[in-house]
Amino acid sequence: PDLQITAERIGQAEAQLGVALSAFYPQVTAKIGYDHSNNPAQVFSMIVAQRDFNANSINNINNPGYRQNFRPEIIGKLSLFRGGQDYQNSKAAELGISAAEFERSTVRNALVEAVTASYYAYLAAQEAQKVSKDSILAITSELKQSKLRYEAGTVLKSDVLSLEVKLAEAQEAEIRAANGIELAKTGIATLLGLPAD
Repeated sequence: PDLQITAERIGQAEAQLGVALSAFYPQVTAKIGYDHSNNPAQVFSMIVAQRDFNANSINNINNPGYRQNFRPEIIGKLSLFRGGQDYQNSKAAELGISAAEFERSTVRNALVEAVTASYYAYLAAQEAQKVSKDSILAITSELKQSKLRYEAGTVLKSDVLSLEVKLAEAQEAEIRAANGIELAKTGIATLLGLPAD
């Protein structure tokens, strides 16, 4: 999604360049106005604008009745020189496109780095889980032997308790490694825009 956003920003910057370049072209505007009124001031201005004023118009100035006015307009505009403002705006818009392209490269590089880091975190978590399982097997075996020796009286109770603590730590490490695997998989799926499952 982040790459899509940056691609859309490039399109936006290109559109802004088009807007900036449009100042160099002639502009034609067309308007159509329509009025219908019985307001004496407006009707009088309509009569004058339509060149329909006569002596009879003065007699009905306060009660002119309804009148309508239809006014089409076409306006042409060409900018000859505005102190370099249009040129500078177009250059700024071109730089905006470059900035948007650099932003896309930045996002792409950050995404590649994040996917790579997540992938190697996934591999490291798998190895950590294997190590934890091997450690649990080794400590469990040693704990069994220590319990037998404790019953025979050749090992102290503190040695047995120490091995039980180590076993609990190894089991905790295995749970953390399994959680790390799931987190890494979910992170990679999120970065690639895939469903978490």
